Amino acid sequence: MKEIRFDDERGVASTMVAICLVVFLGTMALAIDGGQLFLRRRGMVNAADSAALAYAQSCARGQAGQAAANANNTAAGNVANAVLLGGYPIVSGSCGGGSGTVTVRYQSATTQLFAPAIGQPGTRQVSALARAVWGTPLSSDNLLPLELDQSLVQGACGAGQPTQGTPCNFWYKDNTKDSQWGFLNLCTTQALAAGACSRVGWDVGSSPSGCNSSGGMSTNVITNGFPYILPLRNPPPTYVCIEPGFSNVDWTHIPVGAVAVTPVSDPTRAILDANGKPQKYAIVGFTALKILFVGKGNQPATITQCGQPPSWATPSSNAVCIRAQWIGPQETLGEPCTNNCGVSFGVYAITLTE
Repeated sequence: MKEIRFDDERGVASTMVAICLVVFLGTMALAIDGGQLFLRRRGMVNAADSAALAYAQSCARGQAGQAAANANNTAAGNVANAVLLGGYPIVSGSCGGGSGTVTVRYQSATTQLFAPAIGQPGTRQVSALARAVWGTPLSSDNLLPLELDQSLVQGACGAGQPTQGTPCNFWYKDNTKDSQWGFLNLCTTQALAAGACSRVGWDVGSSPSGCNSSGGMSTNVITNGFPYILPLRNPPPTYVCIEPGFSNVDWTHIPVGAVAVTPVSDPTRAILDANGKPQKYAIVGFTALKILFVGKGNQPATITQCGQPPSWATPSSNAVCIRAQWIGPQETLGEPCTNNCGVSFGVYAITLTE
């Protein structure tokens, strides 16, 4: 009978290699296939998010018929084989209307390299859901310190309508109640705390007091806008102080050729001082118009562009005309309104909610 030796280690190495190989393959499957799933998941989240935003943007711009195609193309631009799952999109509100919400869910297949070796499927489905909202903005930044008359923005300029507006003229003279544009004090409590301005003028309430000179406006603000978020009350209006620091040269810095986002005022609700001049504008929304021309009323170029000033703007040497045009819906930063939003003046905001 052959003697059994317990100290014989022949074959141990092959056994250990076999065990280690299984562990190694499992680790490879986890690392490579798991990493692939993680990357695809990130890609699908980006695809769904961008598709939801594209759909909401189409709705906000009145392009309901293109919304689904724009969303699908955007998703495929992030993940080539992304497909919209059945039952989606889910739209709350009217696509092409003032506000609403859209929910989408996209799915794509990804190949697993090592999973079949350990009895797992060779293809996995990865999906992601996203929800976006669109509406008139409840806040915005980089606003020019100009208010524009609501009746002209909606009327002659055509802001908010499906077709591009015709050029329209806004006249100003000596801060009279008939002026169709004027300078605003955009200083908020946040901007005051940051040292960006000296006196709060934005959202100051409807009392006939509380407005003082802010010491004028910098050329940079008139040219480039105020770099702080300016919120609107919902429902409107938001009362904002006039800027009495207007000088004979301030208007020359208004950016001709630019699409300017500005507050829109309801002149019928303005707060007047004892002399019947506006003290606070009643801001009811934002608009975005292309500024075509700015000029003093007694200059030949102004007469050519804007025509003769209205009778209340005489003598024309003290009047300034802004000629502007609505060029279609424009997106602005800010929180979109979804309830009791008031009038749209051709600008919108979109954001993800999920």
